[in-house]
Parts: sequence; structure tokens; C-alpha cells
Amino acid sequence: MQTALVEQLEARRIALGMTREILAKRSRLSVPAVNKILQNQIETASRSTENSIQSLAETLGVQTSESGLETISVGEMRFQQARLQAERLVRILQGTSGLEGQALGQNDLEDLIAVSIKLSEEERTTLTRWARGRRTENRIVQRAKIVLAAADGKQ
Repeated sequence: MQTALVEQLEARRIALGMTREILAKRSRLSVPAVNKILQNQIETASRSTENSIQSLAETLGVQTSESGLETISVGEMRFQQARLQAERLVRILQGTSGLEGQALGQNDLEDLIAVSIKLSEEERTTLTRWARGRRTENRIVQRAKIVLAAADGKQ
């Protein structure tokens, strides 16, 4: 087992303030598997173990190279995770809205994913009013809430 790598992954997880449960969810591993790896309790280094460690490293923004370990900045990591989340959402929408037969290309996909949303004070005020409006249509309320959440950097 790569003890030094595992120790660095655990240190990075703590530095990011990420719980093991969230790490497991984002890396698509079970919580017991993450616990075993980060507590260095796996005796045999199998191919699946190496893949799991690699998945944890990618999730934590740690890249292994010949010169050692490199970590990406927290901001870059958040940007990458937001992009992956947006791509997943586009794929879900593509599958559920009748677009599955159209098979979006990379350029089309890029057009559907917003990198960032910046709202003016007037836009934020209007969206907030719509999101709280009792007489506003539900679909408008939901869209306003989504745009406000995206502008606040929430996933």
C-alpha cells in the first residue's frame, strides 16, 4: 500500500474540510471503502484498490506524476467539479427531454453549460421577488431559485 500517498490524501481531505461521506459520494466509492483506504487498512494492493485510490486522488485534486504529487488549487478544483456537475445535469436533461436522439456534440454541450453567472443588483432583486412570490407560476419560481443558487456558486 502506498502509505505516503494515503497520508497525503487524508491530509488533503482534512485541509479541504471534506467529510469522508462526501468524499465517498464524489469519488463514487462506498464509505467503508474510503475509510479502509484512508486508515491504511488494506493489506493487498489489487487493481481495484489502485483504481479506488486514483479516484480519491482525482476527487481531492491530487495528481500523481513522475516528479511526485501535485495538488491543484481549491478554486480550480471547485471549477472542475462544477463543470462535471453541469455536464451530468446536461446529460440527464438530454436523456429526459427527448434530445437523446439528437446526440449533442462537444460544441453543443459547451453552449449548454454556463461557466459562471453574475447578476446585477436589479436582476438579483427581481429573481428574489419571483422566487418568493406567492402569485408567481411554479415554473418561474423554480427557475428563479436555480439561477439564484447558480449565481451564489451552489451546485
